[in-house]
Amino acid sequence: MRPILALPALLLPLACGSAKLEKATADKLIKPDYPAPVVVKVPLSATADKGSAKQERFRKINELLNKDGWFEIKESEKDGKVRYSYAVSPKAPKTVRPGLDNILAQAATAEFVGSTRMEPMDPRRKDGPVKVTFLVKFTKPTPLWPVYALTHEGVRLDQPMERHAQFERSGGKWGLLRTDETALLKD
Repeated sequence: MRPILALPALLLPLACGSAKLEKATADKLIKPDYPAPVVVKVPLSATADKGSAKQERFRKINELLNKDGWFEIKESEKDGKVRYSYAVSPKAPKTVRPGLDNILAQAATAEFVGSTRMEPMDPRRKDGPVKVTFLVKFTKPTPLWPVYALTHEGVRLDQPMERHAQFERSGGKWGLLRTDETALLKD
């Protein structure tokens, strides 16, 4: 009688899928999202106190944005504050697109390297969502790469950089909820 009961018990894990997210499964689900655009966000307007470090930072960013003529930048002063307004120039490529609060433009391309670490988002739940840390490297810079590098300290081209993904198990299968890049593009 025991051998008959053992067969269904052995087949149950195969039918339900793995309870633990495997590295190969995570890589397989993340990889189709890459290569992905690395986006720099330029605000439609920004304000800084005159003579402040923030104004100096905007001055550097404006110099970099003016190099290719893709942005129209207006500057006005009032009550000791400097206000910058940004708009997309007609010279800009179609990849530079205005949003509600920002202008989004591709600065480089992120290419998938591989996952490095997996940890439960809630350690109390065995079958709960999983956070996966993986590596990407930035390649194929656009003329806006210097703006991205200035606003994101420590990023370098062709150097591995940690990114994150969220996975959840549904119906016995693991599914990718989001990565850092897909979250940025949706927000």
